[in-house]
Amino acid sequence: MRQIRRQRSINLLTDFQFPRESLIRRLQALVPRYELLAEVRGRRLILIIGLCALPARGVLFALLATPALMVAVQALDGLAGASFGVLVPLIASDVAGRSGHYNLSLGFLGVAIGIGATLSTIVAGWIADRFGDPAAFIGLGVVGLAAVGHGP
Repeated sequence: MRQIRRQRSINLLTDFQFPRESLIRRLQALVPRYELLAEVRGRRLILIIGLCALPARGVLFALLATPALMVAVQALDGLAGASFGVLVPLIASDVAGRSGHYNLSLGFLGVAIGIGATLSTIVAGWIADRFGDPAAFIGLGVVGLAAVGHGP
């Protein structure tokens, strides 16, 4: 029985290969629109879009167990990734101004993002070991929700 479930999960994942690739292409098409939106409406809206996608993703991962639906939830990660991918160079440019230290400010932002990613992985792994995967996803979602509440 367990082998049948595993095979069904593998089939669901391989069957979703093409929609997942087209989904990635569609999300990549968002980046130029985000850049334009950031210039027209300001960076705050893009930041809020990215920050709101993370708690929603955490809650959905905690509640869903079907591999096909998990692939769809990854779209929220792409939405957040596109938001932050657009914002990081723009913020580095704002911080550096005309000082000529764009690469330095981009490097500091990269280090800060790397430290945050490392710490969140460590903490989420510890929570998952102690309390289970849903608790880890809910915990990460709560941190993302706190970022939305504290954010811009």
